[in-house]
Amino acid sequence: MRKIINGFRYDTEKARLLVDVSEGSTSDFSYVRYGLYRTPRGYWFIGGWGGPMSRFAQPAGSNSWVGGERIIPLSPVEVLDVVEGLQASYDVDQVFDFPEIKSLLHEA
Repeated sequence: MRKIINGFRYDTEKARLLVDVSEGSTSDFSYVRYGLYRTPRGYWFIGGWGGPMSRFAQPAGSNSWVGGERIIPLSPVEVLDVVEGLQASYDVDQVFDFPEIKSLLHEA
C-alpha cells in the first residue's frame, strides 16, 4: 500500500515492519489487520485494513460504511501510545530501540 500524505511518501513495501497485529475474526465487522512501520527516512505510520466498524472503514453512501485500508502517519508520542496499548503477547521490544522512542521513555 502506498500513499502520499502531507507531502511525505508512505509505502508498506519499502518501510520496515516492526509490529504486525491482527484482531478479531475476518467475519467480524470490527476486524483489523495492521502493521506499525518506520520508513527509511525515519517516519512512523500504521498501514492496515479492516471491517466496516474499524478505524479503516470507508464511507459508502448515506450513513453506511464498508471495510477499507488506510495509512495513518504517527508522531513518536503516538507510536509509544500504540505500543503501550498492545497486548503483552506482541513482541514490541524492537520499537523501543529507536532514539526518539527511548527519549520519550526517559521523560516519564
